[in-house]
Amino acid sequence: MGKLRSYQIDGVEAILRFLSNRRCAFLGDEMGLGKTAQALEATRRVFENSDHKRSLLVICPASLRLNWVREAQEWAGIELIPVFSRKEFEQKFLRSQHLVISYDLASDEVISRDLESRNWGMVIFDEAHYLKNSTALRTRKCFGRLWEVCDYHILLSGTPLPNEVIDGYTLFNRCAPDLFRSKRHFGYRYTNPTRNWYTGYMEYKGGKNLKQLRRILDDNFFIRRLKRKVATELPPKIFTKVPLRIEGASTDKEFLLSPEQAEALEASLAGASSLASSPEIATKRRALGMRKVPAVVQYVKEMMDVRDKVVLFAFHRDVIAALEVLLSEYKPAVIHGGVEGIDRETAVHNFQAGDCRLFLGQITAAGTGLTLTAASLCLFAELDWTPANMAQAIDRLHRIGQTEKVEVHYLLAENSMDQQIIENLSEKINAISVAMG
Repeated sequence: MGKLRSYQIDGVEAILRFLSNRRCAFLGDEMGLGKTAQALEATRRVFENSDHKRSLLVICPASLRLNWVREAQEWAGIELIPVFSRKEFEQKFLRSQHLVISYDLASDEVISRDLESRNWGMVIFDEAHYLKNSTALRTRKCFGRLWEVCDYHILLSGTPLPNEVIDGYTLFNRCAPDLFRSKRHFGYRYTNPTRNWYTGYMEYKGGKNLKQLRRILDDNFFIRRLKRKVATELPPKIFTKVPLRIEGASTDKEFLLSPEQAEALEASLAGASSLASSPEIATKRRALGMRKVPAVVQYVKEMMDVRDKVVLFAFHRDVIAALEVLLSEYKPAVIHGGVEGIDRETAVHNFQAGDCRLFLGQITAAGTGLTLTAASLCLFAELDWTPANMAQAIDRLHRIGQTEKVEVHYLLAENSMDQQIIENLSEKINAISVAMG
């Protein structure tokens, strides 16, 4: 089995301590510090000292199931059985001691009922920020009856607060309902609540009393370490904004947000999310991504002349498709939302250990569960609205195994919403850093 680093051993001990006290631990280490290995070692230790119910259930994003199968064998000697469909679940459930299943399948009515019928020794929720919305079906299924039939619970997330401090409430409440009684109480104590007079709902923006919040978390169930503090052998990250001139724009303001849209972008998470999904903005954003493609291709080719390997991220599938065609001379490894299972692993292997020099990934689909340390240059052809998604993508490169400083280049179209988005992202990242850093 694998060998843990000293800070990972400390993490395992903290997990076991919290499991003993509350039967729940939340490992929020920064991406790239080996949360999976720590959770599996803690699970192995729990099972080693238990006389019954040595069954493990892992619930994770669909793309990470095979990664969990491999890691469970390597770190804990556990044979996790992956489930890819309801039919497979029906075939494997009764004869499998340990299962790994996606959040979507765990939300299926038939599957969730069967999962709830078994007493699990341990459940691990990977990328637990997927459960931040208390009203979502996946959250209600995972944090309802299923939670109750599990002896111990481990939550994993390198981005516990994806956008705002309030994002942590549902997870913190499930771990310690006695400490975080209601969303309203949490919001008034740790954010700056305001009423949206248009919708009539309260919106919980920003943060306050964050050091106090962090002390309560750390004392009861939460562990978070940063790479700069524990993985001191990792080189730094360097960020650069690269302006791109976009040819053929019909007006200077074609790709800028209107003043009203810019104001909404700077408002609450709810406002930003609504803005990002509006048809008008989605169309403008997608058009900008496509218009940037020629300039992005030129920049990538310049970088390929001087770098051995390069990672390129984009947001839209059609932008990725266009980049793949125009950069076909490099035979890029490509991962987007339509690439699953063994094809993902093959793409990563070809880039990490093979002759492939260019990795092209969709920010969300390729932003978790991958190791891309063969490269030290990370380019963003487009930006994501959510800082956590950007950070997750960057840390595919900046993780254990990286020996070079990681350079991150944001390719920003001049006089466009790119500048407005990057400013908004920076503000959100600062607030989250105070709470989680």
